[in-house]
Amino acid sequence: MSSLPAHVLQKRRKVLFAILAAFSGLGLALGVGELAFRIWRPQNLSGSWRILHSSGLMLNKAGGGARHQFGERIIQYRFNSLNQRGPAIPANSETVLCLGDSFTFGWLLAEEHTFVARLNELCSAQFPNSRYFFANAGAGGWGIADYTAYLELFGPKIQPRKVVVFFNYDDINRALNSTLFHYRESDGIAVLAPNSRPLPVPLKHRLKQSVPCYQFLLEHSHLVQAWRHRVVFGGSHSSSESLGAESPSEAVQRAHLNQGVALAEGLFRRLHSWCLTHNSDLLVVTTGWNFGSTGSSVEWSFLSRAEPFFAELGVPFFDTGKVFTDQQFQLERFAIPGDGHPNEEGARRIAIECWKFLKPRLMHSNESSNTAPN
Repeated sequence: MSSLPAHVLQKRRKVLFAILAAFSGLGLALGVGELAFRIWRPQNLSGSWRILHSSGLMLNKAGGGARHQFGERIIQYRFNSLNQRGPAIPANSETVLCLGDSFTFGWLLAEEHTFVARLNELCSAQFPNSRYFFANAGAGGWGIADYTAYLELFGPKIQPRKVVVFFNYDDINRALNSTLFHYRESDGIAVLAPNSRPLPVPLKHRLKQSVPCYQFLLEHSHLVQAWRHRVVFGGSHSSSESLGAESPSEAVQRAHLNQGVALAEGLFRRLHSWCLTHNSDLLVVTTGWNFGSTGSSVEWSFLSRAEPFFAELGVPFFDTGKVFTDQQFQLERFAIPGDGHPNEEGARRIAIECWKFLKPRLMHSNESSNTAPN
């Protein structure tokens, strides 16, 4: 064996020591930074559970779990292979596919406290022999465009018996801001906007794929979480309101309302058409949190004419907001402090009121299937 000259070995040792010193210094700096944030600026250690589909639809991840923290409230989410919150859909079940936003998802609620899980409990208690299963396909930030896109992408595999849309107070605005659908005024049809090429993957999604242990670091490191908010999310969230901004004219507001209502009606027609084609029933119910909506919102404008629209379409519709208004619903009692989403009791109340609407329609379908000839 040949040995290297002494001066070469010495030079290599110096390089090695320099590398070790650099890594040690970096480790020390990161450790000090982590300790400083833990003491003086503790972060909410929330993981990541959103992925971007090639269509442009933001989805819950398929499988696995994630930690979500808001102050002292810490929740563990789990997801199935169909990008839904909760367990896999049981084999041979009659799926009631629940489409909605973060309210339906159960933002900051344990799985058993979401109103979708409570609907499963109510159904099992009152229809013990039925095969109904409420599948939670809700996702934060979704609107009517997202519900429609999800159903068209995943519906053929799920084959739902019922599709329930939990309409919320920002669903149409989100559809107006979405690139998934646009409204073609010539024939009143909501058209899926084609993607001529794959969408660019944003930084935060590239990080999930390229950084080892990214999810673990998010859920355990205050320093990484602070960096995430500064670099990944920094400057990406802008307020929709600005002080001193000129108020839009009445004509512009009216055009916005008309466009939003037309888009919403077009998307609901599209949802209904999909259900008819796939031997499913569409039902629409509000979460109830719309009870305080003002007459200037596009959602209020849509809801003001929703009953005759859905009646003409042949789609059962129920506005929980009217019930909460009659009950003099006190939002502060049923919302998570500092967040605004329904708390455990709020979700329970939503489930109870929605179940009154859903029960007879499930019962009718259940009786029909039981009496159908073999």
